[in-house]
Amino acid sequence: MEQVIFGGWHELLETIGIRYLFLSGGCPPRMAESTAKGIVSTGGKIKNLRVKLDGSPGTGKKYTFTLLLNAAPSALTLEIADTATSGADTTHEVDVVAGDYVSLRCEPTNTPTARYATWTSMFEGSTAKESLLLANSDGWLVDSAGVRYAQASGYSYPRSTDENEARQVCPTSG
Repeated sequence: MEQVIFGGWHELLETIGIRYLFLSGGCPPRMAESTAKGIVSTGGKIKNLRVKLDGSPGTGKKYTFTLLLNAAPSALTLEIADTATSGADTTHEVDVVAGDYVSLRCEPTNTPTARYATWTSMFEGSTAKESLLLANSDGWLVDSAGVRYAQASGYSYPRSTDENEARQVCPTSG
């Protein structure tokens, strides 16, 4: 079964310095990869990485996006350079197994114009009727003050003491 994974955030990309993005849902760009990673729950492959910016990086400038697997660069990568506003890697596929971590690295070159970005990729499970839910809580979910709730998919912040604030619709095959 193939599943589309959506991502994006309402902050501008950095124009200097590498930042790390959460592959699924929204999450502020992170300085440390360890705070942007999502754990893979079932085996399969991630492919068809696409990124769209709200404008071009500028002549002689670019953003490079790379899927990281267990903090290491994978073959799934793309550049958005010069006057382009989008890019895609529909050639490479990255095999993942349960327990792997994935994140998206954004690397600016030559101080590009700051832009907003959205991205998608495709997960194809190796087992029929299994899909991937990636979640990230920045490690704050454990709290000595009491029970906290987080969404099953995407970036969960702020934590909530109200279960209703963390509920999500989960489509299933039946």
